Amino acid sequence: MSDEIKSLLRDVLREELARFEKTVTSMQQDLSEFKCETVNWFEKLGSDIENVHSRIEAIEKNYDEMKQCLDKIEHDQARKDRKISSIIVQYQHLESFISKEIKRLQSINSHQKTIELLSSRSIQHEAEIKELNRVVTVTPQHFS
Repeated sequence: MSDEIKSLLRDVLREELARFEKTVTSMQQDLSEFKCETVNWFEKLGSDIENVHSRIEAIEKNYDEMKQCLDKIEHDQARKDRKISSIIVQYQHLESFISKEIKRLQSINSHQKTIELLSSRSIQHEAEIKELNRVVTVTPQHFS
């Protein structure tokens, strides 16, 4: 081959290689930009994941607090239900006690009236006896 052809081939190869080199450089720049964007996306994704993790922890904490509150409410409700049940039983006992006491007081009242009647009669008889004794001592000749 002649030098001229070799030179021409070298020039053609240089032009082709220059275009190829330009394309490779452009691809390297695109790859570098893509790498930067990817790094930014991963950093943002990592930040978002941390944010979601923090929110999940807060939700779990709130859930635990709500569960404790619910357990306390259920415990208090059960205690109130037991108290209400005991109130019904206590009311029934009180009703029974009051009924018995009313009967007992009615009996006492009846006895009291009887005692007052007997007391009144006793006082009246005592007064009559005193009157008789006075009459007997004042006028003993009537009986002789």
